Amino acid sequence: MSTSSTPPEHSTPSTPQHHHPVEDIFPGHRYGIVPALDLPTSAAVRDVVAATTGVDGVVAYKLGHSTVLELGLRGAVDLIRQASDLPIIYDHQKAGLDVPSNARHFADLLAGTGVAGAIIFPLAGPQTAREYLSRLRERGIVPLVGGLLPIDDYTISTGGWVADDVLPEITRLALAHGETNIIAPATDALNTVIAAAADAGISPTLFVPGIGAGGTGLDRLGDVVDQVSGIFPIVGRAIVTAADPAQAATDLAAALTTVVAGAPR
Repeated sequence: MSTSSTPPEHSTPSTPQHHHPVEDIFPGHRYGIVPALDLPTSAAVRDVVAATTGVDGVVAYKLGHSTVLELGLRGAVDLIRQASDLPIIYDHQKAGLDVPSNARHFADLLAGTGVAGAIIFPLAGPQTAREYLSRLRERGIVPLVGGLLPIDDYTISTGGWVADDVLPEITRLALAHGETNIIAPATDALNTVIAAAADAGISPTLFVPGIGAGGTGLDRLGDVVDQVSGIFPIVGRAIVTAADPAQAATDLAAALTTVVAGAPR
């Protein structure tokens, strides 16, 4: 009779290790601004990075597809590295809407390019979600997981095609997989994510798009700061198309500091 201790193929997986989200990408930071470099030319990206990398409170950059299509991923990372050594989060817009078998190749391509994290919107389903999360971690890339975009007609109830409960469902799957970096727009979605995390006894780190010029939307963050491990607004046009990106980033970073300092404890 065999005495092998090898678990059966469908055995229940062990409890996942929950990665410390802040230390994964931003050692020493619980909050900060992430400019979204969604610009039409690499020259514009270079200029924004050069202008903002020294701003206190800017902690990383989100690199989008436009620059990568122009220069390739390595070229786009090198462009940012000419002016900044801040972490780079790659946004494939949006990775995770694919067959699970492509996850390994995606992670392999990202590995070694210098990106610290990758945004994943696994709308293709749980199997794809688990595969992308696993493969990215294997290759040293930190997943930032979301599923809801701040678009007026994105979900079914607003005239779109995506289920209204997509974000809490994806959040629960990510948390069960050990991932606590969650993307949630500056809407009631923040509370939805925090509630799902609280049910699991987890304090997530939030990455928050949808912050407008002058800090519109930052006030919502004050209500949740004490319930999360970190909070990082991802800010696009309010910084990158401003007449003075450095000043815009400075003002937003200061406004975020004010919101965090005034949050209930």
